[in-house]
Amino acid sequence: MRAMFSHPAVLFLWIQCTSGWMHPKCQIYDRGEDLGDFPTWSCNYLPRHAEHYTAACKYVTAIEEDLLGLPPNINTFCISMANGENRSMSLGFFSQFQDLDYLYIKGCFTQILPSGKSHLPNLQHLHLDGMGSGCCDCHIGPHTFRDLVKLSNLTVWGYRLSAMAPDVFHGMTHLQSLIIREPCVDDLSEILCRIMNIKSLIKLNIEAPEIQSLNQSNCSILNTNESMKPVFNNLAISDLLFGEITHIQEGSLAWLQNLTGLSGAFSQEVLLRLPLSGIQQIQYFSCSGSNEIDIESICSVVFLLSIKKIYFHNANLSSLSMSSVELCIGLEYMHLRKPGYFHSTPYLEWHFISGLKNLIQLTINGLKDNRLDICSFQKQPIKWLTKLTLRLNKLQMLFAKQFSCLINLQYLDLADNLISNIEDFAFLGLTNLESLDIGINNITQINTNTFFGLQLTKLTLRLNKLHILFAKQFSCLVKLQYLDLTHNLISNIEDFAFLGLTNLESLDITRNKITQINANTFFGLHSLTWLDLRNNPLIHNIEAMSFTHLTSLRQVFLGQLNNPLTEPVIKLNLTLIFGGILSQLTHLYISSAMRPMQLIIGSNITSKHNLSLQLKGQTVSFEDCDRPFFQSVTHLHADAEEFLCGSEFMGKYFTSVETFDYRSKLSAKSVDLTSINQLIHLRKLTLRQVDLLIQRSADNIFHNLTKLEVLELDNCRIYSLEGSLTKDFKSLKTLYLCIENIYNVFYSFIEPLSSLKYLILPQIQIFCSCDNAWLITWAKGYRQVEVIMFTPYTNPVMSALEDLICLSDNGIDTPNFVKYTEANCTTEVGFVLFAATGLGVLFFMLVVLVHNLAGPYLLPLYHITLGWLSEAMRSNTRGRYHYDAFVSYSGKDERWVVEELLPNLEQSGPPFLRLCLHSRDFQLGKDIVENITDSLYRSRHTLCLVSRHYLRSNWCSLEMKLATSRLQVEQRDILLLVFLEKIPPRRLSAHHRLARLVKTRTYLDWPQDPDQHQAFWDRLWSKLSEA
Repeated sequence: MRAMFSHPAVLFLWIQCTSGWMHPKCQIYDRGEDLGDFPTWSCNYLPRHAEHYTAACKYVTAIEEDLLGLPPNINTFCISMANGENRSMSLGFFSQFQDLDYLYIKGCFTQILPSGKSHLPNLQHLHLDGMGSGCCDCHIGPHTFRDLVKLSNLTVWGYRLSAMAPDVFHGMTHLQSLIIREPCVDDLSEILCRIMNIKSLIKLNIEAPEIQSLNQSNCSILNTNESMKPVFNNLAISDLLFGEITHIQEGSLAWLQNLTGLSGAFSQEVLLRLPLSGIQQIQYFSCSGSNEIDIESICSVVFLLSIKKIYFHNANLSSLSMSSVELCIGLEYMHLRKPGYFHSTPYLEWHFISGLKNLIQLTINGLKDNRLDICSFQKQPIKWLTKLTLRLNKLQMLFAKQFSCLINLQYLDLADNLISNIEDFAFLGLTNLESLDIGINNITQINTNTFFGLQLTKLTLRLNKLHILFAKQFSCLVKLQYLDLTHNLISNIEDFAFLGLTNLESLDITRNKITQINANTFFGLHSLTWLDLRNNPLIHNIEAMSFTHLTSLRQVFLGQLNNPLTEPVIKLNLTLIFGGILSQLTHLYISSAMRPMQLIIGSNITSKHNLSLQLKGQTVSFEDCDRPFFQSVTHLHADAEEFLCGSEFMGKYFTSVETFDYRSKLSAKSVDLTSINQLIHLRKLTLRQVDLLIQRSADNIFHNLTKLEVLELDNCRIYSLEGSLTKDFKSLKTLYLCIENIYNVFYSFIEPLSSLKYLILPQIQIFCSCDNAWLITWAKGYRQVEVIMFTPYTNPVMSALEDLICLSDNGIDTPNFVKYTEANCTTEVGFVLFAATGLGVLFFMLVVLVHNLAGPYLLPLYHITLGWLSEAMRSNTRGRYHYDAFVSYSGKDERWVVEELLPNLEQSGPPFLRLCLHSRDFQLGKDIVENITDSLYRSRHTLCLVSRHYLRSNWCSLEMKLATSRLQVEQRDILLLVFLEKIPPRRLSAHHRLARLVKTRTYLDWPQDPDQHQAFWDRLWSKLSEA
């Protein structure tokens, strides 16, 4: 069985890391990174500045247990608790995250404990969301938030305030913004008396829909001794939202004299009591309800409370008149909406506007009056109104000079009506109008004088029923900058239709029925920078020079090119239709939908900017691939089964491209994509529906891409992922793998990815193989990489590693992969460590025992064994000796050796003897022990010259040991002893080997009498010369 931990690096990671970057409950990502469309868990209430490292955790059951192992440098926490009752939560747990700035927790706890001595020095935003559990009855004790010394923004949503201590918010000296939503109380005192001591508040938002009665604050209900009235001296923004208010007690809101906004459902009777509440001023007032309120009552409240902006969902529009709005003289914004759309409304007296001298913006919805008679009764022009919105009415026609009295109107919105006819000069007099929206109507024709007298910069005509644009149709709109004609029925645009629009910058004509573009279709649009013609059936050719006069054009969208079926391939010469402006483009989109398309550059022109090129067709091919134009493309998107230059893949000609998104089809013909590896400037590569199984060498496609930071394989096919594919990915940070088929992923695949931060695995499908088993351990233990697994539905559902399944060898069963690896690939680490430790201790004891019992024999035995094996392996024993004798002597006796031994043995003969001396014959650089061993076994005899110096030498002792061991093995007369001086027996007894040899072997003594020297040499020479 192949072991899961066969790779040492994987075993090391498993031992070193107890918790991994692929946390079972959390995602960790850097909000500053460009993650594109990759799915991440996110918080809905993150402030804009909440960046850097974010931990988004879902289905948490116990914070202290489930969030262990997260990195300490997290700045933003988003926690969503699992459904059901959760345990208590201590803010002290988060003290390990000293950089924590934003904390969002969605869920209900039984109790929230303070941080205590474990401070959160940088926490500025705390969001507690108990919604989803009804009213959360969580006990929060006194001074719970006091130790959060930098907390400036607190949101409490869905927590029952009555379950909290009366002094729960005491000690929060730096709190500037407090939002309380759905507090599950019906008495405003429950809220007010808890926040009355927060003197630093600048912003207060209370949304309490269950409060129906506004009474004076009574803090005795909280059993406190507080008798002082709350004072918020620094409060700049204050918003209150209630449900249906049935009663208002006098002075109930006196503690908050100036309101930014007040919203709720009021009847007319209750509304008239609002000024008695103690409020002196309201900037914005929103009222809803089922009962209509007449305008006179509304204006009475507006006057008494100095209200600037109102929104009434239940206004009685029939009561609008000059007299009814007299008290609304201070209004700046009015939004009146009749309850129930399109109910019958009597004639509206529009001259009421003349009485609202300060009104800047007016919005009215729910009218059935078609006359819209605003100006006929106005004796003086209305100079104050700048914005008029009449959406969601039933207006059917606009008459001449209908708005002529609104001389300073800047914005007019008539969208979402039933307008089918606009008379000439309908907008005459609106000389200051900048934006006109008449979209989502039934307009079929625009005349030359329809917009006469206007100085518009923006005109929206989308979702109407226009069929044709006539010549000079917009010629009077000389200041127009943006024109929206999307979703009409336009099939014909006459030449010079846009003549006069010299300042037009953006023209959007998408989703129409345009079939042809002539040379003069867009004539005169010298300032146009954006032209969008997508989703038009351009059946006929685009005429030559159609865009050459658009000297400011930067972004063009053409499609769908759809030449007659008699032409098998749609051909487009870009230089022919764009001319010199092709060099100015920054974005070019061309689509032939599902038809083959061939593009011709037609010149050596090149873009002066970094061009973004998007191409879509059944097949897209190029005729002149070597043109320098392609070298100026930095962003390339190709959606085609084949992307060709001749029969080769076209990608290699875009040598400067940095982002390349290529979508093919899994059923497309095989085209070698290896040339992608020539795009060495690539930073982002996306391959969609590409079958890499049919490539000759899929790995080679990705070589040389050392600058690549993002790789996305979306619905591609590949058999296995190995290191040969990623070997050059030195800069890769994000890897997205959505593989269509079942595949293997080897550990070598991930080894070269030293810069990887995010690995996204949607719908991962792998074989049940131990080759893939490393992924489990790596995903849990490699802290550098965040692993994201999900099912790619419309709303991606994140998956846990424990839910991963695999395909078994029979091609049918799909067992759980984690359980499979545990059963088939995992070695019990505890047992392995126990066995290794036990064997290690046993081996150590054995070594110590052997060393103590046979220590002196080990080294000689080793060298003798090597020598014996070497000798035994020699097939020819004759002539195997290089020396007649190996001389073992002390270096201090070398003089005797040179002056006596060598002259009498090597220089007398024949035959002449050859002796081996360590000072002369040992090989340089070779280990001394090996030199001794080799010399012993390459010599016929060993001659030991024994002296007192010899007995004191460790090297001589080793040579004696090796020689005696050889003597015992070979059982031949090969060891000769010569005593150079008399040595007492007591000295020899300390050298056991030598003492035994002296007792059992004949030896020679060096005679002191010179007359006996010759006999000594004859005897020694005779012995050594024996064959």
